[in-house]
Amino acid sequence: MIWWCKNRGVAIVLACSVGLAVLVVRTGRSIRDIPVIFGGVALRAPLVFFGSLVVIVAHGWSVARNPVELELRSRRPVRWADVGLMVAAALPLLATIVCPGLIEVGLVTSRNVMIGMGLTLLCARFMSRGLASMPAVSMFLIGVLTGRGYGHEAWWNWVVSSGASPVGAAWFLGAVVAGSVATLTGRARKPRVPS
Repeated sequence: MIWWCKNRGVAIVLACSVGLAVLVVRTGRSIRDIPVIFGGVALRAPLVFFGSLVVIVAHGWSVARNPVELELRSRRPVRWADVGLMVAAALPLLATIVCPGLIEVGLVTSRNVMIGMGLTLLCARFMSRGLASMPAVSMFLIGVLTGRGYGHEAWWNWVVSSGASPVGAAWFLGAVVAGSVATLTGRARKPRVPS
């Protein structure tokens, strides 16, 4: 498992997660209006809200380092370790909810990170691993640019939904379960060998 940790860059992914947790604790109470481009209500969130992107991109980089040809022959539970890394990266962020006044920020940040990493694992099954985090990053940025709706939350905009929102909870459950199932059950594709 030491080689798996080195190959996946586990230390970097966890360092990004812990760094974001520290930023949430230090700056989570400074709420700002984030302007929207495509109508809607401006997003009121701490600037650390965008730190979720750093953890999602770091996880995407980790997934891209996956040697598919070795995983085809591996007897070790590397797929379980990939799912475990997703959970381990969210734990420092979830721990921020014990700080007074940071329950909402901690829940939303950890939820957004878990959804992004779940979507990355799901997309790594069906597309190039180097681009696996791009759908999650794109959805994150589009969600921020569109902002909140007037009086309701859009079913697809998990990024700006509140911590107690059914939209965020459904995306969280769906992305984590789908990403985990795709990682654990999918057969790794053999890389193309030029003839």
